[in-house]
Amino acid sequence: MSFKNIFILFIAMIFFGCGKNEKDQKINLSVAVWGSSPEETALVDRQIDLFEKKYPNIKVTKEVITGDYNQALQTNIAARIEADVFYIDSVVAPMYIDKKAILPLDEYLDKEDLKDFNSNLLEGFSQDGKVYGLPKDFNPLVLAYNTDMFRKAEIEKVPTTWEEWSVVFEKLKKAGENGKLGENFMYPMSSVSSGERLATYILQNGGDVYDNENKKVTFNLDEAIEGLKYFYNLVKDNYVREPRAMGEGWNGDAFAREKVAMVIEGGWLVPYLSSAAPNLNYELAKLPKGKKEATMLFTVSYSMGRNTKHPKEAAEFIKYMTSAEPQMLMVETGLGLPTRKSLNEEFVKVHPTKKAMIEMAEFGRPFNFGKTGLKVAQQLGKANEIIYIDYVNGKYDVDIQEILNTYAEKAK
Repeated sequence: MSFKNIFILFIAMIFFGCGKNEKDQKINLSVAVWGSSPEETALVDRQIDLFEKKYPNIKVTKEVITGDYNQALQTNIAARIEADVFYIDSVVAPMYIDKKAILPLDEYLDKEDLKDFNSNLLEGFSQDGKVYGLPKDFNPLVLAYNTDMFRKAEIEKVPTTWEEWSVVFEKLKKAGENGKLGENFMYPMSSVSSGERLATYILQNGGDVYDNENKKVTFNLDEAIEGLKYFYNLVKDNYVREPRAMGEGWNGDAFAREKVAMVIEGGWLVPYLSSAAPNLNYELAKLPKGKKEATMLFTVSYSMGRNTKHPKEAAEFIKYMTSAEPQMLMVETGLGLPTRKSLNEEFVKVHPTKKAMIEMAEFGRPFNFGKTGLKVAQQLGKANEIIYIDYVNGKYDVDIQEILNTYAEKAK
């Protein structure tokens, strides 16, 4: 073979070799999540493994952010070193959208496929007709009740309305005073009264905490105040107390130690009770309705960072991680509820005791109170602290309207 032919062959090998390397070169995609339980970390790892098998040209690097997740994420975005994809809680989604820190996904989405998502959940990550994240899981607030205490208090029917609930509260209170509910019993219900929790009473009375369409605080309007007054009357009648009033850190502890017969909580209560109180007999039910059925939904999305160099691959990751296959892994673990309606029946089959959570979901409002949503929830919580303490101390002439007006102004 002549030197010329050898040279041509050498160049060809280099050319085609380089072409092959470029074609086979993997794209590195970074994904940021917050530190959670070992079980959730293991679940995400399994889901990522499935994605990489389906998309062998994409290598996913998971980044776990510990500490203040939102603060760390904002710092990374400002420095343009944020991950390609990351978790966004619905309460802060409007802020990230307003700052253009996350990109709309619409050009990559199938409109027919979107119909399978619970529309309430998509609302938490949508603005001006555009979708900025796909929800990976969610939890609604439901009623957990001690079945043994209900039986001892001769309660035959789980309450479905506020009127029925009031009767149940009184029966539990009297049974407790008569010693029928055990030596640990203190109050019929433990209820955390942070802003997002108080929202359930507001929503059930037909009000809202924040009007996303008109972008204004509404927890000081008539419907909201009437809903809150129902809660404060429960406090007045010694039916409800904060868990701290019973020496407990959260509702789950008060419920597990049988200091109360009822709590309003999400699905995270179930795995906690399985270890903290494995012999406790309890069930979950839909929240009793006031003027309407309503609850709060807590959800998190996978969203795309504005500085990603791989938007197409990032979108594929987001779509896959919220598709049926990886969500079924979550269904099996019970760590969250599937965001796709097509998986509701499967979830109930695997977790029949959580059926009420699926039933409650359609009446849910995502925890999303505008671009300053955390501030809105905090100000409602601060207003509540004043009112709640006065009611506990028997000062029922407190001007609820005035206090809420003051903190609604601070929430702007």
